[in-house]
Amino acid sequence: MLARLYSVTLEGIKGIICEVEVDVSRGGFDKPLIVGLPDAAVKG
Repeated sequence: MLARLYSVTLEGIKGIICEVEVDVSRGGFDKPLIVGLPDAAVKG
């Protein structure tokens, strides 16, 4: 099942609304997995 929510990220002092999609199906990975550009930003 796909869940969609909205969050806010900062660009300098300006807040930007962003859309987040999460797959919440059973039987997947046992830990959260962040993919795409945010993955590199979080690890950096």
